[in-house]
Amino acid sequence: MISVGKPVMTNSGEITKAVFSIKNGVTNETHDLIYEFEREYEEHFTEDRADGVLVSMLHWLAVNHYDVRLEQPVSEHLYYQIIEHLLPAWDSKIKIHCKTTNVYYPPGKHVATGMSCGVDSITTHHLHHASPPPYRLSMLTFFGAGAIWGSWSRQTELFKEELANSKRFAEAVGVPLFVVNSNMDAIFDEKHLVSHTFRNCGVVLLFQKMFHVYFYSSTVPFELFSVDINGDAGHYELFTLPLLSLPNIKFFSSGASLSRIEKTRRIKDSELAQKFLNVCVYSSHNCGDCFKCIRTLATLDSMDRLDEFSEVFDIEKYRKKRAKVIGTHILLGKFRPDFADFAHEIYIDLKSNKKIPASSYMWAFLRLVVSPFRWW
Repeated sequence: MISVGKPVMTNSGEITKAVFSIKNGVTNETHDLIYEFEREYEEHFTEDRADGVLVSMLHWLAVNHYDVRLEQPVSEHLYYQIIEHLLPAWDSKIKIHCKTTNVYYPPGKHVATGMSCGVDSITTHHLHHASPPPYRLSMLTFFGAGAIWGSWSRQTELFKEELANSKRFAEAVGVPLFVVNSNMDAIFDEKHLVSHTFRNCGVVLLFQKMFHVYFYSSTVPFELFSVDINGDAGHYELFTLPLLSLPNIKFFSSGASLSRIEKTRRIKDSELAQKFLNVCVYSSHNCGDCFKCIRTLATLDSMDRLDEFSEVFDIEKYRKKRAKVIGTHILLGKFRPDFADFAHEIYIDLKSNKKIPASSYMWAFLRLVVSPFRWW
């Protein structure tokens, strides 16, 4: 049984810290689950209910078969959706012991989305920055909920650097950036890939008094929908986001109707994307070598937009290994479309746009003879 206490709030200068005591009756360990945010947003924190902390830890609870007892009540609507729909979809039998409340906050004033400055989040901004008022973005968010992997020192350094880029983006578009940092990744020991929807939406629910719409940037097109508790949570967020919504706040999946190629095509001429795009898994500055950098560069190459993104990528570095990069996409796209995400899609786009040089076919042939499926 996991026991979750009421939050203890403390202030240090302009920073507020909310701490939940998490007691694990199985391992006899106690941890402090911490959320840090700017003090000006303290009035929006939901101290009187456990919606946010429950959703943040829900996937971890289900995977580990942990029952949970919460000192605070959970919104009746959320409790029903979890018990009757989400847990059965996961084939989970865990028990949630808590009181419920049918009193809801008034809808908040903001429409928001997360802004990491990746392809997905910049596409969401592109789609909704000028939407009709009920759905027009008025705030961006940046959450430290486990997306950055590695040692604590690496996570801390990259969080600050990536936050700086997101702040510059928010300043450029003239909306506030709401920042929350948490140590949940150190407590809920699981991959971010399988739990990101719940961790991030949990943070939003902690501050549900501030929002009435929250767009969650989709990473997976809806035709790849599948529910698997051990798989990428993005594959079934079209199912989970409505379940996590409340009468006062609605979660929507943004960009799920678009493939990665289509998203890139939407933002390829965006000055914001050309100035702030950051897709790298290793650095706050695009390294040009990791799989996310490579696939993005190959996509931009296909669209004749490499030079336009020279402010965020080392284009000359890419051009020196272009034959190898495109050759790899030929192999993975033609022979192993399931091997790496988006490889087949990028290969088809490169081929249809006649962007595959003879040297790439030669490289692919030689690699096919030696070791066809080795990543670059």
